[in-house]
Amino acid sequence: MKFLCLLSVLVLASCKFGGSVNVSSDLELKQVKERILLKDKVTLVKVPAGAYSAVIDFDKGLLQKRKLELTLSKDGKKVVEADFKIPKDIKIPDYNGSIAVSAAQSGQGYDFLGNVKTVETSSDLRQSTRSCTYHTRAVRCKEECTKNPDGSRSCNRVCKNILVEHRGHQFYEYRLVTKVQNVDIKLSLPEGGAEVAEFKGQETGTYENVISSGICR
Repeated sequence: MKFLCLLSVLVLASCKFGGSVNVSSDLELKQVKERILLKDKVTLVKVPAGAYSAVIDFDKGLLQKRKLELTLSKDGKKVVEADFKIPKDIKIPDYNGSIAVSAAQSGQGYDFLGNVKTVETSSDLRQSTRSCTYHTRAVRCKEECTKNPDGSRSCNRVCKNILVEHRGHQFYEYRLVTKVQNVDIKLSLPEGGAEVAEFKGQETGTYENVISSGICR
């Protein structure tokens, strides 16, 4: 199973999520033709009604502007890649929740409403071992010499207490958590107009929830 983003599709700075889109009415979406520092050049792409494979990417804006990036493909060929801006005063939900952005705010000609739902189930307690590192103190000595004015050498034995790293193994107990994330995004005409497209996607993955761990040795 595919390992998921650690919390949910909406939690991290950026996280992609695959699924499908059903377009019920022809769309016109703005696609960035050339990215420029102050103002991007865009082109208008017409998307006929039908079924498409899709990828969404929520970007919380740590590196770029906050946005939802929607990429539609048909028969293995990209049809459009459209950005929906997300204003800073609109909360992107963590883990579970919804987000609503109007057409005026998104920069596209459509409102969008997104919902994410995450369900986790845990296994019985399991046991295993894993590699680890630990440190000990040790005295290390070496001879240090200096050259005297008459050309002779003076040497002294210098010892230091240093930290030494070792590789070892560690016993630990954990529960294997299975996470199922569902995302639903609807596009509609502005100000409560008709729904024109809907994205649905689901991702499943697992991670270890460590309950306790022993000494590394």
